[in-house]
Amino acid sequence: ADYQFFYEVKASLTRAQLRSLAQGGVTHVQPGIESLSSHVLRLMDKGVRAAQNVNLLRWARYYAIDVAWSILWGFPGETADDYAGQAAAVPDLVHLQPPEGSGRIRLERFSPLHAEPERFGVRRREPERSYRYVYPERVDLDRVAYFFDYAVEGARPDGDYDPLRRALAGWADAWGSEPRPALTYRATPGFLQVYDARHPGRGGTYTFEGPLAEIYLACADRPVTASAVRDRVGRPAGFVEEALAEFQRRGLLFRDETLAVALAIPATAWR
Repeated sequence: ADYQFFYEVKASLTRAQLRSLAQGGVTHVQPGIESLSSHVLRLMDKGVRAAQNVNLLRWARYYAIDVAWSILWGFPGETADDYAGQAAAVPDLVHLQPPEGSGRIRLERFSPLHAEPERFGVRRREPERSYRYVYPERVDLDRVAYFFDYAVEGARPDGDYDPLRRALAGWADAWGSEPRPALTYRATPGFLQVYDARHPGRGGTYTFEGPLAEIYLACADRPVTASAVRDRVGRPAGFVEEALAEFQRRGLLFRDETLAVALAIPATAWR
């Protein structure tokens, strides 16, 4: 039967799991991606890393699965660098599906901010103002409200998010253009070509041979550590780290603290 399915999933899905979903008729997923900063994801208690989020976007693009996701900010404990880092990474990600929206978090019932206000520095919480226009005065809004107005200690000014806002707007524009941005690779043993068509007028093909090809491909299936790459390719730690840094400098690799994941996806479909 020609069914099409939508699933809510975790962003930690592997390439093989996404392939199985696609083969089973899943065309849309909502993986709960809400940041590309591991520090912010830890503040959210998400249980995933930024590199896993990026990797899901890669393989969802490869298997033609539409991804519903967003970028949120306003979490107690975040820093300006958390958002400057995301803004700097966005130009390398424009070949992947952009977020549907972005903005400051809402305080919702059953969320960690609602359940543990002291932990997150919530110093004011009251039912969202709109409820007053809907319910009569005898109703205890604290018991029926789902959305709340709030204030937290140490909240960052809105201006800290402006660079990311601008970067996300550019990402959406790039995704809406024709042809869409692309970053793909073709590989044979000891040989790798990466075709970069993410930015008009700046396209080209990178060719890597021998250990450089092996190092990049070691990061292509899922996020890995530099030590795991070293063990796989049998090269000195300094050589591996220098190669990863150069791939990142060229915008071909996403670095997330100890993890690295290749950004290109296979040029040959459905492997």
